[in-house]
Amino acid sequence: MDGGTSNIMSWAMNNPRILIVRKGHVGGGIERASSLMANFFASRDQDVVMLSLYDGKYSYKLDKRIRCVDVEVKSKYRVLRILNTIRLLRKEIIKIKPKVILSYGEYMNTPVAIATRGLGVAVILSDRLSPNFSLGKVYNLLKKYSYSYVDGFIAQTEISKQILLEKVKMKNVTVIPNPVNTIERVTCEKKNYIVTVGRLSPEKGQRYLLEAFAKLENHDWKLSIVGGYKRQERYDELVTLAKELGISDRVLFHGRRGDFSKELSEAQIFVLPSLLEGYPNALIEAMSLPLPCISSNCVAGPSDIIQHGVNGLLVESGNVQKLYEAMDLLTRDAKLREKLAEEAYKIRNKLSMNVIGQKYLDYVLSFVK
Repeated sequence: MDGGTSNIMSWAMNNPRILIVRKGHVGGGIERASSLMANFFASRDQDVVMLSLYDGKYSYKLDKRIRCVDVEVKSKYRVLRILNTIRLLRKEIIKIKPKVILSYGEYMNTPVAIATRGLGVAVILSDRLSPNFSLGKVYNLLKKYSYSYVDGFIAQTEISKQILLEKVKMKNVTVIPNPVNTIERVTCEKKNYIVTVGRLSPEKGQRYLLEAFAKLENHDWKLSIVGGYKRQERYDELVTLAKELGISDRVLFHGRRGDFSKELSEAQIFVLPSLLEGYPNALIEAMSLPLPCISSNCVAGPSDIIQHGVNGLLVESGNVQKLYEAMDLLTRDAKLREKLAEEAYKIRNKLSMNVIGQKYLDYVLSFVK
């Protein structure tokens, strides 16, 4: 199944149990996480509806038993867009009649919380961005009040939970990390590549990675950058920086990839240079291959995943020198790369879909009356 609305007519459902709400199909972390969870719920014989705002091509396949509803919100102005989103959400939720709603992502959570007021349906929210990320004055104000009256909340890390509770009075907050979407190694030649995966945007820290990579004295290594961009200037800035640093002949820009298993498989080292993260899927996927990983120790996520020196390396976020030193160490020490990769591989069991999916399902069903 490719997703979309085509399966609505072929699969009828009078009283769906779980409604999952998300924004769009852009191939990002929210679509990936929500798709994995929807498929798991369906595999456990749950009735699932996927409600997505903004029509578009689905990047991740959904179980054929899942009903997909797409709603497009048209408005150039933020306030009107929020109001229209709330109106359309409420209209669809009344038609779908779910027993419990699981909403993914900050930009959807506030509209869902407001749209469901008075409907008598249990609502669970899950933020996906860094807990320190600002949505802007309008969203931040709405979030402060709307989050306080939902039934449950799933935080990805303990730090995220603590920061949230400092800002919003909430009840029934639990911590469940993301499941790992395991990456299987494809048959290809291993190369002296350092790879990173993430959209090209300032908070993902690719410029710091380029600057650190330029310091490597061993020019046999290349930097492989996987990630799309919404704004052309983000790509142009990084390409220009690579030229200025004199490393453009050793930097590969692959663009967005729905499947980046080849880029991971041919690499020797994975780096996550982010300044902000919610819970970095790209990091745990690289560990599942496995690859030895270096990650910035940004506020939430990496320190919950990596034990420094055991299953990866943590460096200060935004510190070019420390990032260079970690990369230099791994490029010189094949035995350390092997040791870290061996320990990283254990993430497959710790964050398996069966383990994390069941935690999600148990929590969600605890609100069904």
